[in-house]
Amino acid sequence: MSSSTNEDDIIESTEQNINATANGSAQVEEKSTAASSDGRRRSHRLSSIKRVIMREVDEFGDEEEEDGEEAVANIEDCQQASVGPSSIQQPKTKKRRKSQSKEVKNAIEKPKIILYREQTDYEIDFDLLCGGIIQIIYGFLSTSRDLFNVSQCSKRLRSLVSYEHVIRSAVFSPMDEQVKKIENIVARVGDRFIFVPSVQRLLRFVNGKRCERGKCGDLFQYFKGDMRDWAWRENQRLCNNFRGAMVSNEQCTEIATQDLIGPYVGMKIYQQIHNTYYASRWALDEEKAKSNYELGEELKRAFETQRSYDPNYAKGASFVDILAEAKMDLEIRKTKVYSQSAAQRKQRNTLKFKKVQDIHFCLVEAVGEMNGKDTILDCVWNNPDDSWYNKYCTPVQYSCTLTRFLMQRLVSAPASASKKAIKHATEQICQVFESFEENNFFSLPFFDQDERWHRALRDLCTEKVSEATFWSKVVIGPHFLALVSEGRFADVLAYYLQCSETKPILTEVFARMVHDTDPSSHEYLSEQEFRLLAENYCAKFCGGFSISNVPCSLTLAGLTETLVIKCRSYLSMKEDLFRLFESSQFRTFIENSRRWSNLLVFKRSIINVPIELTIDQESFLDTLRQLASDRNRGGYETIRHLRAYRID
Repeated sequence: MSSSTNEDDIIESTEQNINATANGSAQVEEKSTAASSDGRRRSHRLSSIKRVIMREVDEFGDEEEEDGEEAVANIEDCQQASVGPSSIQQPKTKKRRKSQSKEVKNAIEKPKIILYREQTDYEIDFDLLCGGIIQIIYGFLSTSRDLFNVSQCSKRLRSLVSYEHVIRSAVFSPMDEQVKKIENIVARVGDRFIFVPSVQRLLRFVNGKRCERGKCGDLFQYFKGDMRDWAWRENQRLCNNFRGAMVSNEQCTEIATQDLIGPYVGMKIYQQIHNTYYASRWALDEEKAKSNYELGEELKRAFETQRSYDPNYAKGASFVDILAEAKMDLEIRKTKVYSQSAAQRKQRNTLKFKKVQDIHFCLVEAVGEMNGKDTILDCVWNNPDDSWYNKYCTPVQYSCTLTRFLMQRLVSAPASASKKAIKHATEQICQVFESFEENNFFSLPFFDQDERWHRALRDLCTEKVSEATFWSKVVIGPHFLALVSEGRFADVLAYYLQCSETKPILTEVFARMVHDTDPSSHEYLSEQEFRLLAENYCAKFCGGFSISNVPCSLTLAGLTETLVIKCRSYLSMKEDLFRLFESSQFRTFIENSRRWSNLLVFKRSIINVPIELTIDQESFLDTLRQLASDRNRGGYETIRHLRAYRID
């Protein structure tokens, strides 16, 4: 009976607490729904109600848990001790628990309806956060400029910045200039040569371009004369092997805080100590030894005295370790980022390599067993594990310029290569090779044997233009493909001769036609030099990439006509050159050589920069004299004219 009585008392007290809380909640709800003109009073009242209700709910929850545990224990004792059937007592307990849970639910839900009727984002000022949290946030800032901007928002934020934050932000900054600044300052602080700057001054140093004093060069002087060797030696002994070249005239103070800054000992103190204890070079050895000892001891006392005025002296001892740790963390971060990027790159490369293999397999199927199969499919595969794929390094590098031109876009971006684009490229490659084979291109049937320039071109092309050479050096473009589609294979060969990557075949044909048929030599130019002059003349005026100022656009007939015209111009220039050799002014110029040979100046000038039509002797000699004068004075403005020429 005692256990049942205790159970009834517990349940009754619990119901009273719940009813009291529910009644209070109902009263609050009535008050909140009533119209009120004073918003400030209403918000204050709701805040007070919220605190009271939440405190009551928390206390009620704790009491409920404790009372629930006691009630369960008492019920079990009652069930064991009671004589009557348990079915009579159990329904009453379940009914009470059901009503109890319903009332508790209403008591908890009603304050929520009152206090959280409108959802609002809860915000807190950054300045009001815990200091430890703010310092952690400082450590995540990427640059020292961000650290400076954030710390200047309030006095409290400035006080939370530490030396470690400044040094690490400078080391992790993407600007090398800030890293050099912090290394320079830390080196002098670590050597105990300068006053340890405050945190904010160090932060301003890292972010600024100059000292806040302005022209710092006027405040510093170099050690000179006998004092220089003594100061360097003593500074090396007293300041951890530091050998400063200059110090400030006097002790400097920061304008805002009046803190001591700069070197511990100024130039005036060095001069006073040196003038007081220095012994002349003609003094006795004993006096010199005594003088050196007194100089060192006096400077040591001066350093120790100034260091005692440094409030941050103890903190400066950790600068070197902080900088070394920051650099180590930076290297670890770089290594981690590189390893992650390498793993991602390898994964991308592997996927890209597989797609390119599928594209290449489509080309293999399209080519089949046609003639030129080896030329089309000749390629080099780049290993995805050790290659950095980009537009210059694709998974496969084709040797054939036609295959490379038509497949480049597909193999460089295989993900965007559609089946239609792959089919179009492979079919076009096969069509071009079939057209060359049908027209028997490499037998050169389109040359006229009765025309001497055609014979020379045919002989040289037969000698130097093979199928493998042609497909590895021809420049593929829309113009080339248009010529092939129109069946103009003679113009295709002319296009190749104008766009050859190696030494142009046209220059060789020109030299054979204008020089080898009638070799020339002179006292001032040998036969080999005349031949090189002919090749350079053709390369500048009728060969390479600038024929008629329209790159690679001449047909075979137009190319032959241009060669004939330039041949006449060259022969005219050559006649003028021989007349120049016979002139007295030219001979006088050659004989009046100083440190540099005037003949060599002439050779390099005429061979490297040949004249197109006729030679004006007076203007040409004036140019040569100027070149020789500039070269004798060591001038390099005319290096294009005077560079060494090569004779094959």
